[in-house]
Amino acid sequence: MKNKQKLITILLVLLLIMIIFNCQQPTSETTTTTTTINEAIMIIDEVKWFGQSSIRISDKNVNLEQRENIMFFDPINLGKIDESADIIFITHSHPDHLDSTMISKLLKPTTIIVSSEESQCKTILSSITNEKRFVKPGDKIIINNLTIDVVEAYNINKVYHPKESNFVGYIVTIGTKKVYFAGDTDRIPEMKNWAVDIAFVPVSGTYTMTADEAALAIVDMRAKYSIPIHYGMIPGTEENGNSFKQFVGQNSIVVIPPKS
Repeated sequence: MKNKQKLITILLVLLLIMIIFNCQQPTSETTTTTTTINEAIMIIDEVKWFGQSSIRISDKNVNLEQRENIMFFDPINLGKIDESADIIFITHSHPDHLDSTMISKLLKPTTIIVSSEESQCKTILSSITNEKRFVKPGDKIIINNLTIDVVEAYNINKVYHPKESNFVGYIVTIGTKKVYFAGDTDRIPEMKNWAVDIAFVPVSGTYTMTADEAALAIVDMRAKYSIPIHYGMIPGTEENGNSFKQFVGQNSIVVIPPKS
């Protein structure tokens, strides 16, 4: 009986030692989580969000070996800006996405403007003498060593962004990373054909996807990181971003940059 009790005691001590040892070792899950959070911080560090869909990003954030390109997408509400753009992307002609006064603030002689080919965009941009590339869904162009795929952006159950208008979104390949900027769109079937690393998606509903629809779009595109935009201004509220994060859950790392 005593030997049996002694054996049980020894086994309990060994079990306790094993538990303590395992608690002290970082698990692969912990290591992975820390790595992905650090990578997200690096990627998002210089991203600026000016409200609505107005975004500034540098490819230096995404690939440190890449030459730095300062890119603006649908720039509005810039306020005082102390830098110029290498590339300006315009998704469509609606005034909360295309403002020639804001574009003029970003210009330098070498700035290139990439825009939807719709006639209204061409008219609004006609006074700007910089190089312009007018594009439609399905186009692929290369600027400053960046590969840019022009993709669809349209409504399925709304009238604001009809497919036949050829409004666009962009997938910019930076090194090995694909960065998707949605423009105004619903969750559309084409998204299942796009595998992206970082996705900027509208979440406010009314004119675009709702937060829950955008979360499903993130799953469709297998986006590793996702950034909600187009909310808190026209239309939507600040809460849309938090709702999107909840809907996404563990499917992507959601980063919400502060408004600049």
